Amino acid sequence: MRRMRVALPRLVALTASACWLLSGQQALAQGNTIIHTVVRNPAYGAITNPPPGAPAPLFTHEFGAPIYGRPPFTHSLPVDLNHDGIMDFRVDTDSGPTHGFYIEGSGSNSVWIQLTGGNDIGGFIRPLPAGVLITNDLPAEDDWWICSGDNKASFASYSFSGDIGLFRSQLAYAGLKFYVDGEPHFGWIKVQELSWLGGGIVYEYACETRPGVPIVAGQTATSSPGTLAFTAALSGANQDPDVVSPHSGTGTFSLARNTLLYELQLDYSFRPTAAGIFGPAAPGKDSGRLVARLGSFSISNVPPPLVLPDTRWPAFPGAVVYRGQIQLKPPQIIQLLSGHLYVNLASASLPRGELRGQIIPAYPAQLDATLNGRAAVPPNGSARQANASFVLTGSYLFHAIALDADFGARTIAAFGPARHPSPPHSPVFTLDTTASVVIPEWGIPGQPGAPGQILSSGALMLTDRQTAQLKCGELFLNISTEQYPRGELRGQILPADDDADGIPDYVESLIEQLRPHAPKRGPH
Repeated sequence: MRRMRVALPRLVALTASACWLLSGQQALAQGNTIIHTVVRNPAYGAITNPPPGAPAPLFTHEFGAPIYGRPPFTHSLPVDLNHDGIMDFRVDTDSGPTHGFYIEGSGSNSVWIQLTGGNDIGGFIRPLPAGVLITNDLPAEDDWWICSGDNKASFASYSFSGDIGLFRSQLAYAGLKFYVDGEPHFGWIKVQELSWLGGGIVYEYACETRPGVPIVAGQTATSSPGTLAFTAALSGANQDPDVVSPHSGTGTFSLARNTLLYELQLDYSFRPTAAGIFGPAAPGKDSGRLVARLGSFSISNVPPPLVLPDTRWPAFPGAVVYRGQIQLKPPQIIQLLSGHLYVNLASASLPRGELRGQIIPAYPAQLDATLNGRAAVPPNGSARQANASFVLTGSYLFHAIALDADFGARTIAAFGPARHPSPPHSPVFTLDTTASVVIPEWGIPGQPGAPGQILSSGALMLTDRQTAQLKCGELFLNISTEQYPRGELRGQILPADDDADGIPDYVESLIEQLRPHAPKRGPH
C-alpha cells in the first residue's frame, strides 16, 4: 500500500479544488430521511411494591427500556428501525447464572463487531462514540456480523469467572445494518451496559431510510439526499491552551449546497453562556473571526422523578442540545472541508471557552505504518519488523498491529510531531493491545501481519491536535523492548495513497462524495 506525507496547507489546496462541486450543486429535494425512535419504558411506574427478591431499581426512569438478566425479571425489546411493522432486531438477555446481554437480528441483519475482541457467540459488539460514520466499509479489525439465530452478538457476558465484553459499564452506540427489499440500510442503537443488572438499558435508535447511505452514530436528522457528514468532539483538551473541564459533548453536521445543519449534544450538567462556530484556524489555534452564533440551547430528555431511587442506577442521559442551520459562503465551505472551522462553547467560569471541537469530515481515513530497527533512533540491527493499520473516523481511531508471537513488547506508542529521525519523548497516545488473536495460516483479509503472528487491535479518542498531526503524517509508532528500551522498531504513520497520485485516499474519497452532485457541463 502506498503511503505519503501531506502538509496541512496542501490539504487546504486539495479541498479547495473540490469546492466548485459544492458551490455549483443543483437544488436538492428537501426532507428528513432518518427515522429516530426514543425508547420509553413500557412499565414505568407500574410496580410500586416490588416482590421479595426483585432487583432493587425497578422501572425508575420513563425513558429507556431496562433489559434485566437477573431472575425473576427479564425483558426483551423488539427493535423496528424503520417503523414498517417488521422486527429488525431484538435486544435480550439469557437467564441463569451464566448468561449474556446481546442483540439478535432477523434474516441477514447484522451488527458491527470487533473481530479480535472475543468470540462469545459471534464476537463482542464494538461500542462507538457519537460521530462515527456507520457504513458498509469497516476498519480492517472489525466486521459486520450476521446476528440471527445462534449467531447473536454480545454487548457483555456474565459468568462465575467474571464479566467480559467491550460494552462493559459503557453508554455507547452500536452500528446496525438491516435489509429492506434486499437493499442494505444503516442505523444505530444507543445502549448502556450495567453488570449488576445482568443486562442494560436501551435508550434510542435511528436508521437512514435511503438504501446504502451511511449514517453517523447519534445522528437524528438530515436535510436532503445530497449531504456531506461532519463531526466534532467537544472537550476542554481541544482549547488553546487546553483547560480541565468535567464536561464534554459531540457535534454532528451535514452540508448540502451552502447550508450547514448542526446538532450539538452536551452533558446534562453543562450550562454554556455562549456558543459559536469560528474560523479559519488549525487545531490548537484560535481565530477571532465568528462564522455564526448558535443561539440558545434546549434541554433534551429531562429526567423524570424516580419511582424507586437507587444509587446504583445510572445518571439519566439527558443532554443540553443546540440545533439549527446556517448559511456558508464559498470561502467558508473551503475552510469547512479542510477542517479549519471549529465550535467553541463558553461558560461563566471560562468566558473565553470551556469546550471546543474542530469540525472534521466524518469519512474514514486509512493510515499505515511499517516498523523496523533501521528507522529506530538510534538505529539497531533487529531482524524483526511489524505492520500496523489505522482507520480514523472523525477523532476516533481504530488500530491494529501484527507482531511475532515471541516479540515481548513493553510499550507500543505514538510520538511526535516529527518528520525527521528524533528520539521519542512523551507519547502522544499508547496502543492498547489486550485484545489479541493469533493469525491463522490462511491469514485475515484486510489485516496486517502474517500467519502465526499476534494481531492486536483497539480504539481510542484523539484530540483535535492529534487528529491533525496524524493526518499530516507527523506521528511515528515506536515499540520498546527490554533489549531496546528506547525503541526496537519504529515507523512513520502515513496516510494511504493507493494510486500514488500525491493525494491521500481520504481526500479523494471526500471529493467523490461531492462529485455525483456537481452540475452537468454541456459541450464547449
